[in-house]
Amino acid sequence: MALPKKSGSCSICKKKDSTEWHHITTQATSKEIGIIDLLSSPNNVKELCRICYDQTMISLSLEQKKIVKDEKLTNLRNEQSISRKKLLKRGVLSTTKKHGRKPKGVTTLNKLYPPDHYLHNSNQYNEKESKTFEKHYVWSAMDAGALPRSKPDKDRKVICAKCNRVGHESKDCVAKSINAGSGILFNLERNGLPKR
Repeated sequence: MALPKKSGSCSICKKKDSTEWHHITTQATSKEIGIIDLLSSPNNVKELCRICYDQTMISLSLEQKKIVKDEKLTNLRNEQSISRKKLLKRGVLSTTKKHGRKPKGVTTLNKLYPPDHYLHNSNQYNEKESKTFEKHYVWSAMDAGALPRSKPDKDRKVICAKCNRVGHESKDCVAKSINAGSGILFNLERNGLPKR
């Protein structure tokens, strides 16, 4: 099939001027998908003036950029999800919803991201330093930072904010009385312990 003869009128703005054929399915896409007939099909073209043609191509370019950006974002999210599962399985991922940061004394995290972390860079990776780092820190599930490993509960000494007793937090308290205990000895015993 051959393209029809041009009318000299833009199909968008109706201005009579020199016109060009605009392919609805682009020529590159037609070649890519292997349907060469679209190149000369009268159903796949619109007659446009130079201004409307340029605007259409700009819009098409912006749409293509948006599609590529969305694809990259989807791929990154998939990569992050797979990475989180692997790190969680190894026990080096924080389960809290806290944002991590670069710990003091660490110049860069780039050389510490392990192979199962989505930001791993094999050119910068230092396995020995990474393993030492993971003994003291866990990777944040919220971002690319790290959080200090929390000490086991049995080592923590806290005061319950509800009953003022040492050894448990208010969320675990079963006491019926509120703010039990007072006096000089009671206050000395609890001096310096965090209230939770």
